[in-house]
Amino acid sequence: MRHLPASPGPRGASPARQAAARVLLRVERNQAFANRALAAELDRGNLPSRERALATQLVYGTLRWQGRLDGWIGRLAGRASSQLDPATRVILRLAGYQVLILSGVPPEAACDQAVRLAHGLRPQAAGLVNAVCRRMSRREAVDPPAGQEGDRTARLAELHSHPRWLVERWAARVEPPELEAWLEANNRESPVAVRVNRLRSDPDRAAASLVREGFQVEPGALLSEALRVHGGRIGDAAAFRSGWITPQDESSQLAAHLLAPRAHEQVLDLCSAPGGKATHLAELMEDRGRVVAVDLHPGKLRQVEEAARRLGLRSIETQPHDARVLPPEWEGRFDRVLLDAPCSGLGVVGRRPEIRWRSDEETIRSRVPLQQALLARAVRALRGGGRLLYTTCSVEPEETRAQAAWLVEQHPQMVPVARSEVEALLERAGVHGLHPGDGGDVVLLPHRNGTDGFFLALFEKKENPALPARG
Repeated sequence: MRHLPASPGPRGASPARQAAARVLLRVERNQAFANRALAAELDRGNLPSRERALATQLVYGTLRWQGRLDGWIGRLAGRASSQLDPATRVILRLAGYQVLILSGVPPEAACDQAVRLAHGLRPQAAGLVNAVCRRMSRREAVDPPAGQEGDRTARLAELHSHPRWLVERWAARVEPPELEAWLEANNRESPVAVRVNRLRSDPDRAAASLVREGFQVEPGALLSEALRVHGGRIGDAAAFRSGWITPQDESSQLAAHLLAPRAHEQVLDLCSAPGGKATHLAELMEDRGRVVAVDLHPGKLRQVEEAARRLGLRSIETQPHDARVLPPEWEGRFDRVLLDAPCSGLGVVGRRPEIRWRSDEETIRSRVPLQQALLARAVRALRGGGRLLYTTCSVEPEETRAQAAWLVEQHPQMVPVARSEVEALLERAGVHGLHPGDGGDVVLLPHRNGTDGFFLALFEKKENPALPARG
């Protein structure tokens, strides 16, 4: 990946805006992941905490509202945003976000900073940037025209900053009021959810430690062992360094509770990195037993190893493998298998907003064969009587319930765990108000549950299947 130089950068703009512009350009030009590009930029920049916070807000806010900003820029510039060069596009998006969405920034200041960025990044565009910013400061043509009834979806997509194809897809599944609530939830700034390691601490002690360091802390929305944290970098907190907490969305925290491993069992975690679920499984087993964490990339498995060391866990063993081709001696070996399958990621477009602009229908279709290959391999690794949990950070039908149906059809020995038992597992984890579907699966949505969009389906492998597995 080609990196833009941190210095010399665009002269005159504030350090936070320079950093944000560089990150957004990497996302735009190189298809970089925003979280990684931002972390690298902040690590290099040595910015004061206030500037770091502003840079972070500018990056994620601009990406979340990119669709609305592009529509506005197009009307003001007299051409589609896609027809502008990447640097000009990024500068105008940053300016538009500050003028339209971000409170506390005077329009004149946002425009001045945009022109300064232009002089550093794209001098020949400074005049255009200045002209568009002046119109932005007067809030001209902010909203898309009302148009005809058939244009409602396009208008909704721009106003809520989601690609039209995705709005159309969700509109086919939920009523209009819920659709708008879903779109709004994806654009809301959310606190960071953390899981408390009960082998080292408890929620009260962990919360008190975070509050002493200036964080704002509230209880989790779903789980008693979860906390929601505002302000600062979690990685700098003493509770994180001491292995008391791990950043993990509450939807993802449910996975280990549903799989419910017991001490001394053999557990397989496929597609494991960065290790949030593997370490949670080990914690629930009281670090007694064996958790084999598998990932294709050895470098990613180092993240799992580092997390295990920080949390004081010794039961985790990492193994670099393509999860579609596991060692033959693993067949029928594991009591529990967790497959957090590679997916479209459309359930996390609030936390990782660039995903919504990079995805399309083909993104979803392309994941299906891989998910099925991984499910087939997970079944083979599971012993009779063992349990398999399938999860995705997507709630799209092709990647979720359709895959659960495929699994049962192709592998008749796999039986969905009864809804009543899934409810009991949720209750045991302290979760209330979350109801499994008729097939026992669990679907979480940001506007309903205050979490990422997430899917979980639990299966048990019959000891003596009446029919052989197909394929």
